Amino acid sequence: MGCGCTKESVKIEGKNFYILSRIAEGGFGTIDLIEDSSNGNTYALKKIKCENKNEIEKASMENKYYKQLNNHQNIIKLIHDDIIEESKTQGYLVLSVFQFYRRGSLQEELEKNLKQNILIKPDRVVKLFEGISSGLNYIHELNLAHRDLKPHNVLLSDDGQIPVLTDFGSMTEKVIEITNSRKSQEIEDWASQNCSMFYRAPELFTPKQGEKIDEKADIWSLGCILYAIMYNKGPFDYVVEKGDSIALAVANANYTIPTTIKRDEILINIIKKTLQFDPFSRESIPKILNDLNKIQLFESNQNEEIV
Repeated sequence: MGCGCTKESVKIEGKNFYILSRIAEGGFGTIDLIEDSSNGNTYALKKIKCENKNEIEKASMENKYYKQLNNHQNIIKLIHDDIIEESKTQGYLVLSVFQFYRRGSLQEELEKNLKQNILIKPDRVVKLFEGISSGLNYIHELNLAHRDLKPHNVLLSDDGQIPVLTDFGSMTEKVIEITNSRKSQEIEDWASQNCSMFYRAPELFTPKQGEKIDEKADIWSLGCILYAIMYNKGPFDYVVEKGDSIALAVANANYTIPTTIKRDEILINIIKKTLQFDPFSRESIPKILNDLNKIQLFESNQNEEIV
C-alpha cells in the first residue's frame, strides 16, 4: 500500500516519492525515509542544501563518486540523483536516493553491544572486516581514497552479514602531494573538518611539506575499525575518557590490546600491522585479505574435523 495523497512528496529524475520520516540530520544535510509512489519500495533520501556554485559542485562530486563505485556489494548503491531549486530561499538541494538499510550502521550495533556487554562472534568479525576491506580495496583500485572510514560510515545488510561503505563526502584522489607549507596547512585544516579524529591517521594531523597523503591513511582507519569490531570501541576512545590528547596518542600509536578478551592472534596482528605510525610500514589490503582467508580456511578445516 502506498502513502495517502496528503503525504509530502518530492520528484527525483521524473519519479515521484513520498517522504515518510526523518532518519538523520546534521551539518551535512538531512536523510529521510522515502517511498516510491509507483511500487511502495522504500529508500533513503539524502538532501544537501547548497547556497552557491561551489557547494553544488562539491555535493555533485560526491554523487559522481557513488556512480563510479556503484558495482561492488560492499559499497552503497546510488539509485537516483537530482538537483532542484528551492523557491523560498533561491538555494538548491542536491538529492541522492540510496538503498535503505533498516538495520542501521555498524556504530549503532557496537554501541548496543557495549551496553549489553556482548561481543561480535569471531566468524562474523572476520566476515564483516573482509567485506569492509574488499570495498575499500575497490575504492583504492580506482585511484580514490575514502578519507573518513569509521563504523558510522559502514551500514549493515538486513541479516547483518554484509557491510556497506557509505558517505563519500570526504573522498579524494588516492595520492595528494604536499608541495609546500601552504598545502600542508590546507590539508591539516581540511582533515580537521572532514576526517573523524578517532579514526584519523597520524599524517593527517600533521601533514609535512615534501611528503604525500595516500591510501595508507585509509589503512590506519581500517585498523581502527577492526579494533572496534573486535572490542566494541575504537583504539583511541579511551583517550577522551581520560582527558588526554587524541593527536598525541595517535602520533605515538599509543593504544592497548585488551588482554582479558580472547581474540584471534591473526586479527590482533592485523591491528598491529595497520596501526603503524609510518604509512609505508602499514599492511596492504591484499595481504590483509590473504590473512583473513587463512582464518576462514582454518575454521573450515576445523569444522570438517568435527563432522
